[in-house]
Amino acid sequence: AKPRWNHLCQGDCGGTCDILDVHTHIGPPPMGWVIEHTSVKAQVERFVKRMDRCGIELSLVADLRPLFGDGLQGNRLALESIAPYPDRLKAYIGFNPHYAESLVPAIEEFVANPAVAGFKLLCDYWRVPVTDPRFIPVWEAAHRHRLPILLHTWEGACDSPAMLRDICPKYPDAIFLIG
Repeated sequence: AKPRWNHLCQGDCGGTCDILDVHTHIGPPPMGWVIEHTSVKAQVERFVKRMDRCGIELSLVADLRPLFGDGLQGNRLALESIAPYPDRLKAYIGFNPHYAESLVPAIEEFVANPAVAGFKLLCDYWRVPVTDPRFIPVWEAAHRHRLPILLHTWEGACDSPAMLRDICPKYPDAIFLIG
């Protein structure tokens, strides 16, 4: 019933577009999520094969390790995991504000890495409002480097899109993606 979708699933976009996936995850599953492969290496290999089948040129990956654990070590592992595919995979830096003390000094190190695509936030999961001042270094870095920030948003007390009303105008070169 959806011919365009069927063509895309077969890797055919009619030569008119590049397909970019801007929201995918790798990493050990938190909270008992069930996934087929828990080995990150196997996940990445399988994902790239799936990208090939679907004609996806590039995918921006958010690793679960920095989102639900030690942000500094998790982001370094994320970059290591996608390193074999520099032209196919780029990483969002997971900025969990509970690890801000170790993450803030590493922001410039991360954004200098060509494998870094931007930042990923899960404010509702962390129970930290998007307006929390610990996120200011993220807004500033994204603005300086013209990077996207992918935010999960709901209508909760931590991540409603309306909460960005006063933030976005202060950082016009940051790209806010509302997922």
